Amino acid sequence: MKRYTINHCPLSTVEATLVKKTVHSYHPNPVTSSSATPIYELQFETEKGLLTFEIDAFGYQTIPTGVKSELTYQGYELISFKDWYPVTQ
Repeated sequence: MKRYTINHCPLSTVEATLVKKTVHSYHPNPVTSSSATPIYELQFETEKGLLTFEIDAFGYQTIPTGVKSELTYQGYELISFKDWYPVTQ
């Protein structure tokens, strides 16, 4: 889910391995809407421990579990997973 706040966290880059992919259902208001919105999450193992980020559906499908690469993030926001996300032409 996109957060519309200013992210004041420092930019961090670490080596990480994608260990888990999950999809959750989000119901913004179950009283007025019965349809759920999928929330895609990726969980990475790093030297700092486990880090979990929400991602778009395309990024979720693009990165296979078990891949190791350079992860760049800022607070709760995944910036890049080198050579995998974001996809460059």
